[in-house]
Amino acid sequence: MAGGFLPVVAPASVYWLDNDYYKTDEEFVFALADALHTEYRAIVDSGLLLQVDDAVLVHEYDSILSRGGSVDDYRRWAQVRIDALKHALKGIPEERVRYHICWGSWHGPHTYDPPLSEVVGFVLQVPARYYAIEQVILRCLDDDPRRRPASPLNVAMALPGGDPVAWRRWSQRTDFRPRHHELGSGR
Repeated sequence: MAGGFLPVVAPASVYWLDNDYYKTDEEFVFALADALHTEYRAIVDSGLLLQVDDAVLVHEYDSILSRGGSVDDYRRWAQVRIDALKHALKGIPEERVRYHICWGSWHGPHTYDPPLSEVVGFVLQVPARYYAIEQVILRCLDDDPRRRPASPLNVAMALPGGDPVAWRRWSQRTDFRPRHHELGSGR
């Protein structure tokens, strides 16, 4: 099972569940995080890598803005979910965690998709060794060079377990430009 992983939902991505018990949305999300912690721990203890799949963290940006909300509304919503995810990951070794986000897929226009710069601060709060950011693939291939990242190497790096594109956090760095020896062979 070397390099094997099991994808599991993040607290933000179980948004379809109704809160019929807890007094606040935050209490509800943290209760989900408590339940997910048990699942996350079992996966890591089995020897697999944990891949936290968070399709809704970025998707909800579009939802909130399209319903008349503000970017600040989104940021408040997202921070609660990132804090809950960090709570769910407490005690799980960072090197056993992959964090996957994407811009979602639905039948309709992506009217308010955020740029990566709007969400990367949330992503990097998650204690994970690897970050898989699907949106990057399409942006790297965009026909309009103004919508492409400055360099796909700024955001692309191979992940163990088979994901084709990821962004690896480099310890305590702020420039996010990989140095030559950090690029690896990729796929």
